[in-house]
Amino acid sequence: MKTLATLLLALFLASQPAQLHPAHHLSTSTRKPPLAVCGSQIPDSVLTRWNDAARARLFVRGCAGAQVVTKSSDVTWVDASGSPCIIYVGEPWNLRVATHELGHCLGFADHVQADTYDCCAKRYIAPRVCDDPSHPAYSPYRGVMSYCDWSGEWNWFGSDDQKMLRAAGYEPTALPSPKAPPPPQPSPSPACR
Repeated sequence: MKTLATLLLALFLASQPAQLHPAHHLSTSTRKPPLAVCGSQIPDSVLTRWNDAARARLFVRGCAGAQVVTKSSDVTWVDASGSPCIIYVGEPWNLRVATHELGHCLGFADHVQADTYDCCAKRYIAPRVCDDPSHPAYSPYRGVMSYCDWSGEWNWFGSDDQKMLRAAGYEPTALPSPKAPPPPQPSPSPACR
């Protein structure tokens, strides 16, 4: 009788979903070591924005064994083919560009306009098309890695970037996005001046 009760209890427990204590659950974001970034051209605010978006330490400041380094160049580009990931800092360079280029060191692809893709795809990292749904390389992605959203940052670290971070093994959290600017006002015609 005791073995029958044990067997029934085992069957009942096996049919229940596993309940883990929160302390036993480690997200993948806590298992990945952060990438050390060496180079003053990438401000701490850029590292913080990525870290906050992922709810993890994706990047830390440090030059010893750095996996991300910066070098001066005439133009801005990234060599993410090995370690360290090298961000060549040239023109253009600002916080927006620094944030985008750092995403390549996580392995994230460029999302460019179709005409850019068709003429110059080799200049970009695993490019996808962001403005032509009929293009074979189309992706509806909008976010920090998209060249279709350079007019503002309101899509940055939104739902598409959250999906991208999740696919990379992080458990991201949404960040408040800057408000979209007001629509441009028509300029007065010369006859009205």
